[in-house]
Amino acid sequence: NKLLKSILPILENYQKDLEYWRAGDDLDSINHITCGTPEFKTHDQLESYFNTVKKIIDQVKDGK
Repeated sequence: NKLLKSILPILENYQKDLEYWRAGDDLDSINHITCGTPEFKTHDQLESYFNTVKKIIDQVKDGK
């Protein structure tokens, strides 16, 4: 499906951005630099969100 092929790179790029931002270990910076991403009050919230994004990517890959 052409749409799924377009969505996957976007999601993977977003996942890479999240990986980059979470490496800094500063939630205030992550919350400041992002706009559409939810605000994180704890590192556990960030990890949970990151894992959800990974699961969505896996589901999109399976749908190809």
